[in-house]
Order: sequence, then structure tokens, then C-alpha cells
Amino acid sequence: MDILNIANIDYEETIKQVIKEVKEEYKDLTIFLSCKIFSSLVSEKLKERHVITRLISTKDLGCSYDHWFSLVKDKEDYYVIDLTYRQFFKEIDERFKELDMDGYQKVDEAMLHSYINSICKDIKENDYESLFFRK
Repeated sequence: MDILNIANIDYEETIKQVIKEVKEEYKDLTIFLSCKIFSSLVSEKLKERHVITRLISTKDLGCSYDHWFSLVKDKEDYYVIDLTYRQFFKEIDERFKELDMDGYQKVDEAMLHSYINSICKDIKENDYESLFFRK
């Protein structure tokens, strides 16, 4: 399903602004066990700015534990927004340095699958387009 950006919103700039606001507003909140809080805040602030976003739980994907992140579709790619990604690793995968440093990263579907596999080892291949952005 194609999501049209008829308002011509600069998704990346909007995501950056929202992340900055959330980090400033909740600077005393640790990243550990706070994924649902951070992701919910980011998703709500993006929706207020008319950005179609999905709040995703890994449990809904078939993972054995619950981790939350936000997802924004931009034409053929996605923005993965996960302010708590670092909690999973002692050393971050080079492919996700931007996600670790900035809290978000633009990825294609293959990289989205790699991201999900990095946080949830027991998940199988999915058609993310229909899973996350179905009508």
C-alpha cells in the first residue's frame, strides 16, 4: 500500500524534532525497560504533526518478549525509530550506528528485517508492508 504524503511533510526533519523534544522532556528516564514509554511518546507526537506512524510491539510479530519501536513509511523505505535500541547490545552493529546515535534510521525492507532480527532472534520473514501498513 502506498502512503501518500500530500501535505509534503519532511519526515526526517519532523522525526528529528520529535526525538529532540522527547529526549529533553524525559531526560531523566533511562533507556532500560522504557521502550514502550519512549515509543508511545514519539508516536503520539508524530501523529500530532500528521505523520502516519505505527507503534510496533515485537510480541505482535511473534517474538517471545516485548520490545516497542515506532515505524514511519516513506515511499519504498521506512524510518525505524527506537530510542532504546542500545539496551540490546554491548557493541552496536555498524549497519545501525545511525539508529543508535540519532534514535532513528531510514531503512529499506531488507534492513528493516535485519533490525527486527537484531532485537528479536526468533522471528521469521514477514511482508512488513502488509503487516504494518495494511488497510
